[in-house]
Amino acid sequence: MSAHAAQVGRQRAWAAWLAAFSLPLLCGGQAVESRPAAAAVPPAAPGVQFRALEVHDRREALADLLQRLTAERDRRREEHRAYIDATAAAQSLGTLPDADQKLRVSMTVAADLGRLGEQLKESRLRRLEILDRIQAQAAQTGPAMAEGAQLLREADAEVRLMLSQQVEQARRTGLLQRQLAAFVNAIPAPAEFCAASAVVMRLVGVGENAFYVSAAPLSVGLFQRFLQPLPSPEVAAVWTAYAAGTGPAEALTGVSWYEARRLCQWLSAQDGIEYRLPVSREAALVGAAQPAGGLAFWGDEAWVPEDHAARRDLKRFGVDLVTVWDPRAVLAAQPGSTGEVPFARYPSLSIYVVAARQAGVAHRWQRLKAAAP
Repeated sequence: MSAHAAQVGRQRAWAAWLAAFSLPLLCGGQAVESRPAAAAVPPAAPGVQFRALEVHDRREALADLLQRLTAERDRRREEHRAYIDATAAAQSLGTLPDADQKLRVSMTVAADLGRLGEQLKESRLRRLEILDRIQAQAAQTGPAMAEGAQLLREADAEVRLMLSQQVEQARRTGLLQRQLAAFVNAIPAPAEFCAASAVVMRLVGVGENAFYVSAAPLSVGLFQRFLQPLPSPEVAAVWTAYAAGTGPAEALTGVSWYEARRLCQWLSAQDGIEYRLPVSREAALVGAAQPAGGLAFWGDEAWVPEDHAARRDLKRFGVDLVTVWDPRAVLAAQPGSTGEVPFARYPSLSIYVVAARQAGVAHRWQRLKAAAP
């Protein structure tokens, strides 16, 4: 066959291909409409895939998995470094000179451990997702991708190792958090603290039985502040006139048991601390700590006479007595606890307030948090 005949054959073949797709054939600069196709080309079956494209997609998926695994290696190193730093800081707590510094460092370590715990939870979810994708890719990888199958097996082993290491690190992180909490709880409560109302509270007692008591009886100046927002002008006027003849720094006396309890409630709202009058056990320690000539003060408990006849008469006449602690026998015949009717007022009867041991601990935490940058 001559070259010219071969060329003519190729042109006819192109013309037939173009005609099959209904495209115009350009001949000699003129557009000639091609003949209609005898039959449309049937579409590929839905299950038919191109082998090269399938291999390409799997390689892309494998590359993405390896990239994710590289990022998880970096995060794993960061998690381990954060745990080592927190452990070193926790071990240095015992060498710090005072309770405030110990608590400041403890706050920092606790915050770091909290963030580490959240990171461990998030990274565990990511690594489980990577493991699922590795297993899905391994199930689709055939013999033609032997190298990819080997990479998937190695990645699977590495992710499983990271997950087991993560479980162990989470366990050690939780143990360190519990040790840190025990260390903080073992720090002694402050010997005293000054509340927002300027009432100074001092620690009394030992161990779990320790509590705080006001270093001095509540003052007249504090009572004047209590009177200002009272809704009843008549009551406020009476007590303002009573307090006017006394210096603001002097001890408040002459208030009844009900008024003393109401003053405790108001002071609790001012300072965010639960104040109350002392019970008998606490009153004995407060009375023993007073200087000579100390004033009597209201207690928080009902007073029950030892004599049966006296108890019967009180019940008969409906009289309720409350405890008054009189360490210097100012009101009673002998020092100690005695009883009086709640509405009685005495010029020598003062008010001490007490609070739980935890109040001083909480106050110190709030002070340190407020001072933190």
